[in-house]
Amino acid sequence: MNGTNGNHAAPQRLRRAEEVEDLLDAVKGLIVPYIRAADEAAGQKLNGNTSVNIDGIPENVLVDTQKPQDLVEKLKLSLPEGDGLGKDGLLDVVQKILRYSVNTWDQGFMDKLYASNTPVGVVADLLLSVLNTNVSPALSIIEKITAHKFANLFGFTGPRAGGVTCQGGSSSNLTSLVVARSALYPETKALGNGSHDFVVFTSAHGHYSVEKSALTCGLGASAVWAVPVDEQGRMIPAALRELVVRAKSEGKTPLYVNSTAGTTVMGSYDPFEEISAICKEFGLWFHIDASWGGSAIFSEKQKSKLKGSHLADSLTVNPHKMMNVPVTCSFLLTPDEKVFHKANTLPAGYLFHNVDDADDVWDLADLTLQCGRRGDSLKLALAWIYYGAAGFAKQIDHAFSLAEHLATLVRQSENFVLVSSNPPPCLQVCFYYAPNGQLATDPKTNTKRTSEMVSKLITRGFMVDYAPGEQGSFFRVVVNCQTLEGTVNGLFKALEEVGKEPVKMPKPRTKRQAIRDERKKKRRETHEAKYEANQEERQSKRRRVEDEEGQEGEQPSYGGDEGEEQQQHSSTFHGNGPEREFFGMLADEEQEYFRRADELLELNQFPSPEERDVFLQNIYKEAKGKELKLASSQSLSRLMERLILLSNTKQKKQIFNAFATHFLSLVQHRFASHCCESLFLQSAPVVTQELGGLVPEEKTEDDADEEEEGAEPESTMEDLFLMTLDEFEQHMGFLLTDRFGSHTLRVLLVVLSGRPLEDSATKSLLKSKKKEHISVQGAPTASEDLHNQLRAVPESFTLATKKIIQDAVAGMDFTALRVLAKHPTGNPLLQLLLELDISLNHKSDKSSAEANKDTLLYRLLPDAPKSLSDSTSQASEFISSMVYDQIGSRLLETLITHCPGKIFKALSHNFFGERIATYVRNDIASYPALRVLNRFSKDDLVEAVKKILPAVPTLVSKARYNVLKTLFERCEARGAYEEKSALTKALTDALGGNPKDLVPKLCHLVEEEESADKEEFQQSPQNKNAVAAHGAHLVATMLKTPGNATKIAQKSLMALPADLLVQLATRSMATVNVLQTALAAPAAPQNEIFHRVLVAALAPHVAELAQSQNGHNVVNAIVEIPSRGKDRAVPFHVKQTIMATLGEHEPTLRDSWMGRSVWRTWKGDMWKTRRSDWSRWIKEVDGPAEEAKLKPWERRKLEQQQKGQQPRPQAREKKEAAVEQDGE
Repeated sequence: MNGTNGNHAAPQRLRRAEEVEDLLDAVKGLIVPYIRAADEAAGQKLNGNTSVNIDGIPENVLVDTQKPQDLVEKLKLSLPEGDGLGKDGLLDVVQKILRYSVNTWDQGFMDKLYASNTPVGVVADLLLSVLNTNVSPALSIIEKITAHKFANLFGFTGPRAGGVTCQGGSSSNLTSLVVARSALYPETKALGNGSHDFVVFTSAHGHYSVEKSALTCGLGASAVWAVPVDEQGRMIPAALRELVVRAKSEGKTPLYVNSTAGTTVMGSYDPFEEISAICKEFGLWFHIDASWGGSAIFSEKQKSKLKGSHLADSLTVNPHKMMNVPVTCSFLLTPDEKVFHKANTLPAGYLFHNVDDADDVWDLADLTLQCGRRGDSLKLALAWIYYGAAGFAKQIDHAFSLAEHLATLVRQSENFVLVSSNPPPCLQVCFYYAPNGQLATDPKTNTKRTSEMVSKLITRGFMVDYAPGEQGSFFRVVVNCQTLEGTVNGLFKALEEVGKEPVKMPKPRTKRQAIRDERKKKRRETHEAKYEANQEERQSKRRRVEDEEGQEGEQPSYGGDEGEEQQQHSSTFHGNGPEREFFGMLADEEQEYFRRADELLELNQFPSPEERDVFLQNIYKEAKGKELKLASSQSLSRLMERLILLSNTKQKKQIFNAFATHFLSLVQHRFASHCCESLFLQSAPVVTQELGGLVPEEKTEDDADEEEEGAEPESTMEDLFLMTLDEFEQHMGFLLTDRFGSHTLRVLLVVLSGRPLEDSATKSLLKSKKKEHISVQGAPTASEDLHNQLRAVPESFTLATKKIIQDAVAGMDFTALRVLAKHPTGNPLLQLLLELDISLNHKSDKSSAEANKDTLLYRLLPDAPKSLSDSTSQASEFISSMVYDQIGSRLLETLITHCPGKIFKALSHNFFGERIATYVRNDIASYPALRVLNRFSKDDLVEAVKKILPAVPTLVSKARYNVLKTLFERCEARGAYEEKSALTKALTDALGGNPKDLVPKLCHLVEEEESADKEEFQQSPQNKNAVAAHGAHLVATMLKTPGNATKIAQKSLMALPADLLVQLATRSMATVNVLQTALAAPAAPQNEIFHRVLVAALAPHVAELAQSQNGHNVVNAIVEIPSRGKDRAVPFHVKQTIMATLGEHEPTLRDSWMGRSVWRTWKGDMWKTRRSDWSRWIKEVDGPAEEAKLKPWERRKLEQQQKGQQPRPQAREKKEAAVEQDGE
């Protein structure tokens, strides 16, 4: 530094180079022995076991397995707050990290789709650490050259062919999706997805990164459609084309196809040429995820697997997987780098300095989503320089030959069953352990054996993986370029030795579990699709139900102690859940048969009902034994649903039996879950019928044949439902939040509880945004009473419902329940559980708190209602956290609607009473507030209205019309007439003070001028329609509310010009309901001409309205207004004029169903042929009400008729009859 006296201090010397040298020398003494140990252990792999030390303990170089809590103690990692620990502390930590990490240099590491590093890889990683830069010109040149050369191998030969490195294969796939969207739809770069409902297609065996990419891009996981695969795991092009056509027919925008070169489990390669043709036909982006299998391009023997890769728009390949390059090294390759630049570049001149019209791109970060980037291409470049392309080819050929060698060993052994083909498509070899060639019939047994063998192999120095399959989990062994043949032989020897060791299997959990397992074994042995129970077993199960009834307040156990059960529920809720089964695929000819059958059922063009019945019976016969494959098929699950709808009781039970023991996997499946829901809903009425002793149908000849063959008596539907519940008993916590299982569980709870199946509340609970409505003509219909009213259900169903409620949240503490309440999937099911809990366990406030303390209600609100007065209690915190939460507030609505009176009073007093005006102004909190208003007493309601009145202008400005609608309804119901008048005045003032503006503004018939600062935030048309519908509902409510509200609403309607009236009558059903309500409601006092004026304004437009989908309802409503009514009337001559106008347009009316409806309602044919009859009918539409308005001579005429005298015609009567005759 320069001193003030001008003298120069001695320069400070940096010693970083010496420090690096010192540390490298020290760490080298740890790293080199670490790698050498793996090399020396390779010889020990030949005998399939590891050596033992002096104490007889196996020495395992691969991994020193430790439990997490033990590993924390052994590492003893401490980050110093003061001075550092220096070189000694550093070396101590490095030594521990090396000891307790998996040594991927070891030959036994065959677990993942990557392997050890190479010596040159260590140098490359070290060099990148030394450079520590993303501004190296040399690295940019290396990346350009390496990517270009790499792209050439895949057939990208253009001058701008190349690519960029990304942070991994998932990042490369994400970048490709972003590029695809920006390249095909450039406007999305600035505006986002906009009106596009994009769909992304990927192989059913593709990598999960495609769904993650869709989430990141704002498409949502539901936008990713899985394309079925064939038996070898390859995408089926025909299925892809069918899905693309379906997506376009549903108004979606197909965007991107992700095919795979080397799938994660089987290592399959998709047919790229056929997929490319489909992409070109429909203008889709064609991406190949070759992260795993793409490196085979270096081998002349294996490169044919990638035939057609040159047709891709982008391609991901990860050298760090197959080529032993250090992690991570992932390339995203393309035929034209300028496409990447155009898709990803943004105006950041302080970072990127490319010229837009330049021939090439040198700022490579401008091609990706990243800014700071590591020079990962150097890892491949140095390896390429060191080994050469020929060296890579030899390594890859060696690995493929070893995979074939292992597959051959497996196939030739009598103790294994090969799942992969031989030779395998890639470097994975998949197989089952099957002693003497016999697999266990129970998939769980195979899974248990496989997982135990994998654990035992680790102690022998081998790490392998396993994957789920149709018959349980199987082994997946991954060889690599550095694997030796002796290692493969040693592994196989170890597998045979470990397989001979006994496998410990768990005991059956319950008596019903044992019964179910025995039936399952029997069905598999006889290859029958039926699942039947004998009378003794049913009685045994009924005895257990009776035992459960006798144990009041006692929680039945599913097996194991309480602590184990709670731990299991906790882990299930937060874990990955039970294993899903794969049921296989139908053969091509079977798929074609069932697909054609589905089309014929939907068309329903059979010559006669008898032929249709024969056709149906043939389908049922063909489907026998294939129900699971049909239900889990994307294209044929609709047929399975239609078969369920068409089935009789016996066939439903057969389907139940076919699904038995597999329900847990089925309800987690996207398509099979819908079949389960249909089966449950269609079988629910059968339970009630059997409970009443009804026999739904007679036996057919086929049934008689089956009984002659010695079939056991069939189970009751009650038993089948209970056996299904047994399959879910250990997994209720998981099903709460499973994407598909939770919805199926909702359906099952509705069935068990006996709720009406066709009730609007039930339909709202069970509706699904993504569910396609499946229907079929000719389906049998149960009694309306069984669908529209509460159903009688057995006592066992009530017990089961209570058990499910207890079971689903067992082991969850208050925090877990709070998380579940805000879970988008778990919340709707928790709402239903809470409603059922209150109805079953809290029917009366007289119930003792001691008996109800463990119910769901009191677990959500501990110590309520007393705790609700304490703002620091868990119950108060729960309410406060839910009221403003978009998801949690829905549970709060259910709680407020159904909770006992004492709890509601506490909620009202401590939360909603004083803050009601604040809550109703909020978009989310207003909905729980509305539920509170619906339960308020008159006094509470009066106070609430007083608090809300000053906020009415705010409510109107925010279009919170549902709040005002509820207030009008509740004031009328509670008799708060003064408050209703005050509300009417406040609403009128908020709309500008002119009553005539009420309907136009609330129904949004006229567009208000928006200020310049609001133009930027305009509502979408969908939102505007929704707001207008809410406003229309408010107007309709006012019309039905006697007093000033009706008077002002009617005056506003009378003031509407004709064009706005027509608009009101045709815009939507909500606005049509305004006019229908107005025509049906009596005229307000001093406004007796209301109906005449309104109908007179509509009369010139009746022909137009009669042909409108919405407007024809208004024309039909005019008929019901009497001609000479007291509270409402439309003169006879006005109706004549309307009918005459309709008669002039009769041909046009008959061309549409709306017009025909109007013509029938107005009795147009009678008007044409019997005009006098029509005149009498149109006058008598109002019925008996006319008797009170008889004129004197008409009254005398009626009295004479009653006395049996022949009336004499009066002069005035003759005159009126003549006038009517002239009018006709």
